[in-house]
Amino acid sequence: MAVLAGSAPWSFRDPVGNVVAVDGRVFRVIRRPHGGVTLRFIESAFFERRCAAGEFPVTQVVRESPDRLTELTESDRPECILEHRRIPFPVYPHEWPPSMLYEAGQFSLDLAEEALAEGWMLKDATPWNVLYSDGRPVFCDVLSFEPRTASGIWYAYAQFQRTFVLPLYAYGRHGWPVHALFVDRRDGLDPSVLAPIVTGWRRWAPFELQTIILPARLSRRTTVKYEQTAGTRFAKYGTANQQLAEYVLRRSFRRLRKQLHAVRLPAERVSRWNNYENDLQHYSHEDHEGKSNFVSTALSRMGPGRVLDIGANTGEYSLMAAAGGASVVAADFDVGALDRLHERIKVARLPITPVVLNIARPTPAVGWNNSEVHSFLDRARGQFRMVMMLALLHHLIVTERVPLEYVIRLLFDLEAPFLLIEWVKVEDLRFRQIARTHGDLYASLSEDVFERKLELHFHTIERLHLSSGTRTLYLCERR
Repeated sequence: MAVLAGSAPWSFRDPVGNVVAVDGRVFRVIRRPHGGVTLRFIESAFFERRCAAGEFPVTQVVRESPDRLTELTESDRPECILEHRRIPFPVYPHEWPPSMLYEAGQFSLDLAEEALAEGWMLKDATPWNVLYSDGRPVFCDVLSFEPRTASGIWYAYAQFQRTFVLPLYAYGRHGWPVHALFVDRRDGLDPSVLAPIVTGWRRWAPFELQTIILPARLSRRTTVKYEQTAGTRFAKYGTANQQLAEYVLRRSFRRLRKQLHAVRLPAERVSRWNNYENDLQHYSHEDHEGKSNFVSTALSRMGPGRVLDIGANTGEYSLMAAAGGASVVAADFDVGALDRLHERIKVARLPITPVVLNIARPTPAVGWNNSEVHSFLDRARGQFRMVMMLALLHHLIVTERVPLEYVIRLLFDLEAPFLLIEWVKVEDLRFRQIARTHGDLYASLSEDVFERKLELHFHTIERLHLSSGTRTLYLCERR
C-alpha cells in the first residue's frame, strides 16, 4: 500500500481495502469490485441499528476527499471511499484484561448471529476487529461482513478459537497473560502450541480434547481439504436449504459460546492489588475522606473532559471521575484489579475503559513497521484534560528505579492541562515496605525536592497535606 507524507496506515491486510488516517480523519479505501457489497452493508437495517447503538463507528460515503488521499486513491483505483468517525482513544487487544477479551468474544458472536438472520455473514472473527472506547466494544471493520451463502460452515470458527477461546484458556489454566500474548501472536494461539503442555488426564477431558488435542493432530492440509469438501457439499443444496445452513451455523455459534463460557474466569480472581481499597492500613479514615474530597473538588474544577488515571487499581477514583461526567481511561498493570473494575463498569454502565499498562514500560507501537497500532504514549498525547497519578509515584521511583524528574517530564509530555498527583514521603509505611532495606538510598528525596522539580513543568494550584503527615496531594496546571 502506498503511504504519503502526512498519512498513516492503520490497516492494510485485507485485500478488499485498507484504512488510512489523513489529517486526523479516518478513511477506508475499498478496491474494485467490492464497493457495491460494502455500500449495501452500511445501508442495511442491521448496520444502521447497531451503528445507532454505538457498536459500529459512524460511517459515511466520501464525496470529496482530501488532496493527499486523492493522490493515494488514484494510484489504487478504489471503487469507493468511506469515512469513519474517529475514536478519540482506542484501546486494542494487547491492552485488554481477560474480562474484556471475553466480552469482545461474546460481542462478536452477538453480531454474527444477528447479521445471519438478516442475510449477512461475519467472515472473520478476531479481537483486532474490535476497539474499546468509553468502556464499550466497537466493531471497527465493516469489510468483515459479506452476503450470506448457502454454506453451513463458518470459516472463522477456528480463528475464533485461536484468538478468543484458547488465549483465555491459557491464562486461566497456565497463567499466560492474554494482553502480552497479542503483542507477539497477532493471530492468537494455535492448538499445537498448547498441546505439549496439556498433560495427564486433561488430554482426555472433553474441552481439551476437542479444542486442543485433536485439532493439533490434524494437519493443515487435511483441515483445508475437509472444509473445501464440506463447503462444496452444502453449496450443492442451493438456496432451498438456507434453513438447514442457518441451523448448522447457529449450532456452531452456540458451541463457541459454550467454549467461551468454559474459559471465563471468576470476577474475584486473586491478584496482588485487587483488594487494595479494602486494605487501606496506610490511610486513616480522616486521610481517606480528605483525599476523596480533594479529588472530587479537583475534578469539578477541571470541568468536563477526558481523564487518564495512571495506577487506577480497581478504579475508586476513576469511578468518581466518571460519575462526575468525565470519560476515563483507567490504566494499571494488575489485570486482576482491572477485571474487577471492568465488572463494576458493566453494571454501572459508566464511560471507563480499563487498560493493562505498566507506565514504566508503556505499550509500544506494534505491527508492520511499528505503524499498525500506535504506542500508548503517542495515542495519549494531547487527548486528556487531566492526568491522575495517585499513590503510584513512589512505586516508580523505588520499584522501577525511575528518577523523579523523568516521571514528571513524562507527565508533562502527555500535554494534559491538569495534573492530580500524590506525593508519598520516605517515612510513609508503604514507602518503607517497598524500599525494604534500601530506604537510606532515598533519604535525600524530600517533599521540597519534589516540589522544585514539579514546578519546572507545572504550576501548583492547590495542595492538601493529609493528617498522617506523610502524604500530600497536588492539583497542578501545565506550564
